[in-house]
Amino acid sequence: KGLEARNEALATKAAVNRGEDPAEARKATHRELTFGELTEAWIERHAKEHRKTWRRDERRIEVHFGRWSTRRLSDLSHDEVDRVKRSIAEQHSGKKKSGKAGKKKLGGKVAANRAMTLLRAVFNWAAHERIFTGDNPAAGLDFYDERKRERFLSPDELQQVNEALMAE
Repeated sequence: KGLEARNEALATKAAVNRGEDPAEARKATHRELTFGELTEAWIERHAKEHRKTWRRDERRIEVHFGRWSTRRLSDLSHDEVDRVKRSIAEQHSGKKKSGKAGKKKLGGKVAANRAMTLLRAVFNWAAHERIFTGDNPAAGLDFYDERKRERFLSPDELQQVNEALMAE
């Protein structure tokens, strides 16, 4: 402990010699936004106006990143975001779609991709608005491959399309 304190004192002294103000640096750290404050600002000032899916986005933030709400933005690392991405993929890969038995499992990797895309968008907005000037911890992440699914119209849907075409 004594060695840590001595090293910190030497670092502070060096900063003063370089003309920096260590007290101001500490104040800036305490003024820094938390992740919860950022996401609240993003939803209020951007998402509600520009995104039809803002309620789903808000829920996705709560579910996947809620534990970060009190964390300072600069404390979030690329490695931590990558770990959360892998965790989301693992958590969601075992769940089944609600309602119908025997359906395929939900794509955990797709859920992880959507969560990471949302997180990256929030940090990009913060950078654009000059709210956060640090590195985007979600930038440069590798996304999971996604398979496109084929969808065919049900007989009822096909009948509705035919009726709409006939009406024209």
